[in-house]
Amino acid sequence: MINLIKDEDKNLKYLILYSVFGFFCFMLLTVAPLVWFDLRHNFINYQAFYKFFTERQTTVNLKLYKAIPEIWPLWQTLVTRLIAAKNQTAGIWFSLVIGVPAILVSVFSILKKKVSENRNFFLLIVWILVGILGMGLYKQHIYDHYFGFLFPAVFLLTSVVFEKIFKSGKAGKIIFSVILLVLIVLNVFNSPLATSPNYQLQRTEEICRKIVQLSEGKQFNLGMIAKQNYDAGYRYFLEKSGKKAVEIDAQKYNETVTDQLFVVCEEKECNPIGHPQAEIANFGWAKIDQVWEFPWGAKLFKLIHNK
Repeated sequence: MINLIKDEDKNLKYLILYSVFGFFCFMLLTVAPLVWFDLRHNFINYQAFYKFFTERQTTVNLKLYKAIPEIWPLWQTLVTRLIAAKNQTAGIWFSLVIGVPAILVSVFSILKKKVSENRNFFLLIVWILVGILGMGLYKQHIYDHYFGFLFPAVFLLTSVVFEKIFKSGKAGKIIFSVILLVLIVLNVFNSPLATSPNYQLQRTEEICRKIVQLSEGKQFNLGMIAKQNYDAGYRYFLEKSGKKAVEIDAQKYNETVTDQLFVVCEEKECNPIGHPQAEIANFGWAKIDQVWEFPWGAKLFKLIHNK
């Protein structure tokens, strides 16, 4: 008996040591790089996080009840994007086919007090429901990749529902076969492989090469006008080429504002003069010096100070 107690104590010590070691590795491999990145870049992530929750009038609403009406639209969007290959009509039907049985099973399990027997199923439901409620509090446009943490749960729930249908008898096997055939057809005909690539990386590199060429070795600022893109890709390739764009700091205006500002425009109609984008507005009173248009429609403006 004494030996058993000693063995249990020894195992407990090893368990604690392994847990501490695992936590240390997790912090070292995940959190530490983020902290180091913020230290090198003037705490950009911390500032964005702080701004996200302090300027709630434009980003997030913390009143949970206001997210309830968004549950169905967001669920329909998830199913349409992931399961129905972006087909709106099919998305509505599959939202019902997957969602209604899930709700019925949940209600039935609660009424019959069988929650513990279906705890894995309820974990999926809670995962999806909490995630959708959280996204429902967000006031801005929700892009597909924002739902990334819900992707596994949606596919797992779909597989659970389809398994129940398949095991419900001959009729269920027929219904499952029809559903599977419809899904295959939808995903084949709407496959992203059927569309030509946008060559975004190559185009970004080409524009950056043009900026480096036109800057003539002098320092420059960078701005961008686009609805669905950020300037991070351009800054990356410029820095990679050894010609990093100077970021304008309002507290160090004279030190960070250069004599030239390059504005990348990815919209059909662009007028960088007077544009509210921060890098453009902070450059000050300016005029267009030159404009270049690329074959795919993007434009590059060179702005100089209007003295």
